[in-house]
Amino acid sequence: MRSDRSITAAMALTLAVSLAACSDDGPAPPDRAPTTADAGDASADPGAGTGEAAVTSAPAQATEADDDPVDDERDDDEDGVVGLGPGAETTAAGLAAVDSAVAAGGGEGPAAYALDDREDGFWEVEVLGQGGASTVTVSPDGTLVDGAEDAEEPPVAARRALAEARTSLAEAVVAATRSAEGQLEEAALAEHDGGWSWRVVVDTQDEEDVELFVDPATGTVDG
Repeated sequence: MRSDRSITAAMALTLAVSLAACSDDGPAPPDRAPTTADAGDASADPGAGTGEAAVTSAPAQATEADDDPVDDERDDDEDGVVGLGPGAETTAAGLAAVDSAVAAGGGEGPAAYALDDREDGFWEVEVLGQGGASTVTVSPDGTLVDGAEDAEEPPVAARRALAEARTSLAEAVVAATRSAEGQLEEAALAEHDGGWSWRVVVDTQDEEDVELFVDPATGTVDG
């Protein structure tokens, strides 16, 4: 009987060791389920785990030194044209109309001595050349000559002042609009204080017309 109990005990011990070995080699527990903390980490770094860097928007490029793309009524490049509003287009178109009219005059030394815009938007530029005076009609944008006709010549004193002028009509417009910080309305050679000056009417920021006179010899602006 004693030997039987010994055998039984030995078999029980062997079985226990075998069961312990099987439990060590069993499958690993499942991975931990993702939590909200993990989701927060992923949203904080969109490129994490993808091998790609997060994309950011490029900063806006700075504008050139010319007038801003906003009608801030500042003449940044000092060309007499302010901002990009309708007033700026008027001044620029007027200056272009003077150039177009003078170029159409041909010959040697044609000079513009008056500039005005009609109700239909076209420009009328008075030009004096070797062939006499003429009124040149120019398109609203100042680039195309629409026609020309003879005009009454200015007085002798005015013609002399025009011939001796060191400041042109276009330069007087730039000086006056810059001085008044406004936009061109009209300009012409006119009598002033016993002599002849460039008379320039400027539409200012408060929408009031200001009359300025520019010395044709020095370019000095006199209000």
